[in-house]
Order: sequence, then structure tokens, then C-alpha cells
Amino acid sequence: TANGFNTVTYSGNGATQSVEGVGFQPDFVWIKNRTTTVGHVLHDSVRGNNGSKYYYLSTNSTAAETVSSDNDALFSLDADGFTVGYTNGTAFNKSSNSYVAWCWDAGTGSAASNSDGSVASTVKANQDYGFSIVTWTGTGSAATVGHGLGVAPNMIIVKNRDDGGANDQWYTWHSSLSGNNYFVELDTNEKENPASTLWDGPPTTTVFDVKTNNGVNGTNDDMLAYCFANVTG
Repeated sequence: TANGFNTVTYSGNGATQSVEGVGFQPDFVWIKNRTTTVGHVLHDSVRGNNGSKYYYLSTNSTAAETVSSDNDALFSLDADGFTVGYTNGTAFNKSSNSYVAWCWDAGTGSAASNSDGSVASTVKANQDYGFSIVTWTGTGSAATVGHGLGVAPNMIIVKNRDDGGANDQWYTWHSSLSGNNYFVELDTNEKENPASTLWDGPPTTTVFDVKTNNGVNGTNDDMLAYCFANVTG
């Protein structure tokens, strides 16, 4: 847990259970059922919840953000882990199924407004560990978005939360790709490709850029980015 990240495994019990041992209160939890082929589910503290129902996204799907139903809920992010509820399906907590959860720490306090970019963003950032969660409202035209890391990120994962069409992939930039405007997609098996409609990069110590593609900057759409920076040690 010294680097703001930890992995925990647990066995589903078909009822509400607390999953502990993370070592900190996670801000981003990525869960996968190891027993069967149900999709990945991602939750974070910046997108938050609707009562006891958490908003989630799936990295194997272009689908828009979903609010969990009463029988399909991650109820809370806790001091040493998280609580999952009963599920009629298999994504979170089906009895006797095995699960893995990857957990990240985005720092103390609450998410805050960031005005570093040409559009306002909401950011929860852990500069010590090089991780931030960023949300903003898309403009449909070239813009910059503040990421809060204080150093240039090495990887940025972007998703349109409102739309789930063919252009709403999990577009991902990494500093090891072949060029600043290259991308890969978490939800497909496509090779890396360049695209002038996503970004020109590289990100700076304060902002990253987005262009006109609906998947990274849809007009009036709720957008999400997970940003990662290399940190010594």
C-alpha cells in the first residue's frame, strides 16, 4: 500500500459484505469476477453515488455510465476497503464466486474545482502517488483540461459517461505509444492508432488536451479521465 495502490481478493457471499485489507480508503475500485465471464465494473469517489447506488462503468463495453440497481450495488467506499451488496447477477458478489478488486488512493479531502484548463474540471488528485480522477463537461471543440497531478501524466484513460456509441470507446493515451496523438482502446483488441480528433499531446504539468471526438469531449456530455504519472519509488 506504500504506493497508493493495492489489490484484494474476496469470495462472494450473495449478501452484503465488507471487503477489508486495502490499507486505505480507496477512491477508485475496479472489480472483476474471476470465476465467470461477466464484465468488469469500475467505481470511483468523484462520480459518487445516488443514495446507496453507485455509478459504474465497464471497461469491456462502450456503454454509458449505469446506476446500480437495488440488487446490484456497491454500497460504500470505506476506511479500509469497500462494501458490496447482494447481486442477482455475477458482477460484484455472487455466492461462491471469486473476485479481484484493484484499488487506488486519490488523496485526502474531497474533489475540487480545477481552472487550469480552458474548461473547468473537477479533480481528486494524489500527487504523492501520481494518480488523479478528473471529470468535466465536454465542449465538442478543442479544449484543455486540468488534471491536478503537478507533473505530466504518463497515461490517461478517457470515457464519455453519457454516451455509449461506436465512437465512445475507452480511449487511452500512454507515453510509450508511437506518437503524441496515438491511442489504444481498453474495450477492443485494436492495435495502436493515431487520431487527430482525440488529442495532440503530450500533456503538460497542469493540463491535457482533447479535441472533437465524442468519446473524449462530447458536447455537453459528462466526461471522465483517470490520469497516472510516474513517481520515484
